[in-house]
Amino acid sequence: LVKDNAITHVVDIGSGVGHASRFIAKVNPKCSVLRIECQSALIEKAETIDDKFEKEEKPSNIFSSVCRLELNESIAKSFTAILQHTDLEHGTRFSDANSRLLLLGLHPCGNLGSYMLRLFKDSGTCKGIVIVSCCYLFIDAEEEQQGGFPLSTYLQNQEVSKLSPQLKEQACHNAEFYLTRLAADLVSSQNVELTQNWRSIADVFLSVRDQQCSRQWFKFKKRASGERIVDFINKNLTRYQFSELSVEEEMLALELSEIDQWKTWAYYLVYIVKLCLGVVGESLILHDRLLSLIENQHNAHFQVVFNPKESSRNIAIISTK
Repeated sequence: LVKDNAITHVVDIGSGVGHASRFIAKVNPKCSVLRIECQSALIEKAETIDDKFEKEEKPSNIFSSVCRLELNESIAKSFTAILQHTDLEHGTRFSDANSRLLLLGLHPCGNLGSYMLRLFKDSGTCKGIVIVSCCYLFIDAEEEQQGGFPLSTYLQNQEVSKLSPQLKEQACHNAEFYLTRLAADLVSSQNVELTQNWRSIADVFLSVRDQQCSRQWFKFKKRASGERIVDFINKNLTRYQFSELSVEEEMLALELSEIDQWKTWAYYLVYIVKLCLGVVGESLILHDRLLSLIENQHNAHFQVVFNPKESSRNIAIISTK
């Protein structure tokens, strides 16, 4: 993409410890690379890794900026200010009006992904974008109302206007990993101790104890290593301010023993089906983003970039103009 589109500058947004930007700078020595990261600790770690390279191996065309893009209507203005970042060592601005920029987003969380796509569409200097979306759970309702979903005119005309918390949460799961682990547990005839099994028990317990509580949607925290089921339930009750329903281990064992085990398995099977269908939610979000680019007359396509068993968010949206 850098070579085929005469890209002069790459901007890695949410760069983390800089592995992607470091590689790009190395293989494209004539291209300037800017890392944008809001967590100063990650930039410091990235620069520490940079320093481990031998002097002749260390990329000289890579820059860092610890800042936060203002995710609102003035994102283009905020981004322009970042690009005017001055590198003290070289005494030059990162880019100018004649630059040809490529935006890189490797797993930008939540709202950041849709803002990057808007920025690409609105900026005259951005000629390409590669984005591997993730953390759909953090696409908040306010962002959806401001056009974060749906982005495409097509879906807007279909009156698809809101993503449920359940759909966004399920779209984040790695179905391949989950099903592989589930199959291994079932083959070995072990008691499946995945989080979903514990969620099933907790949901059944809450539905019996308190109808108001059971009607709420919970994003259960993961079970800690060695954690007891009673602690798992109480931890999540406290998180959602239902601590008055907390229970002692003996009482929990008594109440669960009186619950029809088929009901627990029914909840468990529902969770399995939901996880398997999580890819539907992700597909909806990704196709909406792709369509929004195509509607703006940009070349755009999907590209699988990772093994899904290693990274469940493995589909890149690539677009040029």
